[in-house]
Amino acid sequence: MERDLSSMVPVGTITSITRLHMLCPICGKPDWCYASAYISRRTGRKVVYFGCMRVQNSPQFVNGTDGQTYKYIGLSKDGQSGKYVPAAHRDCNAAEREVTKLVPVGIIDPLPDEEQDRRNRYILKKLPLEKSHREYLKSKGWTDEAIDWLGVKTWPADDWIRRKYPHRFRDYIPTRSKIANWVEKECGGCLGWYGSYLKPWKGQEYWYVAGHSGLCIPMPSIDGYIGALRNRRDYQDVDLKLRLDNGVLTFDDPSNGKGYVDWSGVHHGDGSVIRELNIDSKVINVDGKYRTIASWYEDAAARERGELRNSLKKGVRCLNRISVYGLEFRSNPMWIVTEGELKAALTAWFYRCPVVSLPGVSNVQLIANAATLTKAAQLGMKLMAVAYDMDKVSNVNVLQMEKKLIDTLRMFHVPVVTAEWDGTRQKGIDDAVSHGVRVSFHAPD
Repeated sequence: MERDLSSMVPVGTITSITRLHMLCPICGKPDWCYASAYISRRTGRKVVYFGCMRVQNSPQFVNGTDGQTYKYIGLSKDGQSGKYVPAAHRDCNAAEREVTKLVPVGIIDPLPDEEQDRRNRYILKKLPLEKSHREYLKSKGWTDEAIDWLGVKTWPADDWIRRKYPHRFRDYIPTRSKIANWVEKECGGCLGWYGSYLKPWKGQEYWYVAGHSGLCIPMPSIDGYIGALRNRRDYQDVDLKLRLDNGVLTFDDPSNGKGYVDWSGVHHGDGSVIRELNIDSKVINVDGKYRTIASWYEDAAARERGELRNSLKKGVRCLNRISVYGLEFRSNPMWIVTEGELKAALTAWFYRCPVVSLPGVSNVQLIANAATLTKAAQLGMKLMAVAYDMDKVSNVNVLQMEKKLIDTLRMFHVPVVTAEWDGTRQKGIDDAVSHGVRVSFHAPD
């Protein structure tokens, strides 16, 4: 590690690497991942380990971006991150047993996908798509017809931020409270729906929903249920006094003159990304473009007691899941797998074939398993095309995960090809097809 993190990472708690102002040594990225620590039973010393949200399954040893070697010790209990300890640690072979096992307390089970679908479809019919959101999608290669086919809508900002900045948001976009009220009264109740939780107010409680302002993207399962919803943030819900300056939302940036907000995030005046805001002595994370709409925020104090608790009352956690777009095109025997919902949906629309979206290139096990592949075969899949981003040319992790997916699919006797295009022109397959870049399919070595 580049610096001693022992004093900065408490035992049994999760500390975001964003808050540590460092890159994850496993994937080299500045967000999503975390550090934690345990006390070694063998040495009695504190050991810091990393949870990587992108590299969740890996060769036994990984060369870290900080120059150290790390040993992969398995998945976290929720299956969403891979855990890594420095290989130089004397008892790294026993590290998996050392990491605190949390006892779930008061965890609410999610409704089955059929019931999630009922609520999600109702909400999607009620929600509009704001003009600026439609224009953003069109700037990314979407046509009006494709947008309407996907059924993407606008997800509202938090009610309190709308009250604080009333001129920033459209009145015709329903409030979060109204959405929760619809689900509670018209769809069989909020309990167990991924977005909802009980919010305290003046000694009472009422149902409310989580998320960020921006796009609301359906996440259809391989069975055709809209089992969850995905947010693509537009960052207009940041607690800053924004003003429109020549078509750009700007704010006073004490460190750099004039900051600005756009679809890529919150920025200093020099263009660098702001990952955390300090507002009224509170640190607010503004990192991450995509998040599943789920009412889950882990109680850090409970973790110190060895418990897994949700700080949002009656809220529900949504584990990583695949989405499958274009099942109506399943007469096409070729299926494509890529990373990201909007990317997968646009690819499905262009190729008129089913496309699987993974929530990260390392989540191979979510598609390469007997149940999912058997279902895909029953739906007509005869060939799987892997279309990971072309930064695999320079990103060894993406290349490794592509090879792992290919090898695992072959293990299940699924014929595999890879999608290739000029990565110097466009990074993702959605950008390639929308900009007329030729995509070819090849049998991998």
